Amino acid sequence: GGRLPFTFFPTVEANLVYANLNFTAGTPRERVARFLDHVEAAAEDADAAFPAQQLIRTKVARNGQTFRSDPRFITTGEHFGAVVIELVAPDQRAVRNPEFMAAWRERIRQPPGLEDLTIREPQQGPPGSEIDIRLDGGEPAVLKRAAETVKEALGGYPGDSAIRDDLPYG
Repeated sequence: GGRLPFTFFPTVEANLVYANLNFTAGTPRERVARFLDHVEAAAEDADAAFPAQQLIRTKVARNGQTFRSDPRFITTGEHFGAVVIELVAPDQRAVRNPEFMAAWRERIRQPPGLEDLTIREPQQGPPGSEIDIRLDGGEPAVLKRAAETVKEALGGYPGDSAIRDDLPYG
């Protein structure tokens, strides 16, 4: 009697990666646009860090809305934005998505007022995040501190990335 490992929904690597960003409410659209330009440039710099092959086929910035595979979950507003990148097909490159996303993330300088920056790839299988924690009750400031504590704790585990909370400051 041994143990037979299995995976319910094996992950198939996508050729898309994206960055969603959220500034504090009231941030001018022009400031979001400038940061989107920076995020695009950081992606180009990340691509250049892997000189064996150009990885980026095309990229699109969205000012005023986030990106989600399921349009029902797109968030809109002047303080939101996204950069969507199509990479060369996975079977035609040696660099894996997590490697590219890490290189992209480390080249982004986060400005004041940025509440959330998430870099990820579309997920296959059941909808939703792999880990979803809901905090409720209490004062908003206490909930925000608790959310930050949970994010920090989860960030200590290898393989965890794109950890975010959706409770705005203030």
